[in-house]
Amino acid sequence: MNKENQALKSVIVFGATSTVAKCLIRQLAEAGSVLYLVARNQELLKVVCDDAIARGAKACSFNVMEFDQESNYEQVFDLASKDIGVLDTCIIAHGTLSDQQACETSEEVMLEELENNMLSYLKIMRFAGNLLMEHKRGMIIPIVSVAGDRGRQSNYLYGSAKAAVATYASGLRNRLHPYGVHVLTVKPGFIDTAMTAHLKKGLLWAQPEAVSSAILKAAQKRVNILYVPFFWYYIMLIIKLIPEQIFKRLKL
Repeated sequence: MNKENQALKSVIVFGATSTVAKCLIRQLAEAGSVLYLVARNQELLKVVCDDAIARGAKACSFNVMEFDQESNYEQVFDLASKDIGVLDTCIIAHGTLSDQQACETSEEVMLEELENNMLSYLKIMRFAGNLLMEHKRGMIIPIVSVAGDRGRQSNYLYGSAKAAVATYASGLRNRLHPYGVHVLTVKPGFIDTAMTAHLKKGLLWAQPEAVSSAILKAAQKRVNILYVPFFWYYIMLIIKLIPEQIFKRLKL
């Protein structure tokens, strides 16, 4: 692990039962990290936690919660600190793949998706940032999406949520840098996960194990923004450079 930052030793993971998060947890456990896992499903959480212990985690606890307006994130951080001690890393990996059409026709669905994919992230990052700033060390790793780089008609609600998280992360990184706290914004492209199981796969798709390995390597190097796989940086650069007068006519 990075000696300068000493992060990734005591880690809280939100969305711990997501595919990428489970890969991260396995690798962190094998490195001997202390883990606190948060997700919606108690049965799946226990399986992931037991597996982490078997793989070498020094300790692993978990907490069941929804990522909605009623969630008490401060309480979760307090419980985590009591269970596994001082936290140095916060990974945020939960979310839902929004149904764009449903978001256009239902305000309730739209607000629910914004809570899942944006507001819950901001709430967690705000509290994690304040906590780690007190300790003057640590790392926050929000996993967002390349979808946030430019709005497209097929998923602009989801993209808007991820864009907001990325912008918040940028400001938080600027604010926390003097205190020795790092923010790594992860922007994955297509990943073969349970959330995308219904979609047709192609050459641009990545396996979650490769994504998690890239995230941990970037964390150790204190990378600011990680496009994963790397080629998505160039893909999104091209998409962002398309003039709006042309872009608005495209079927994307």
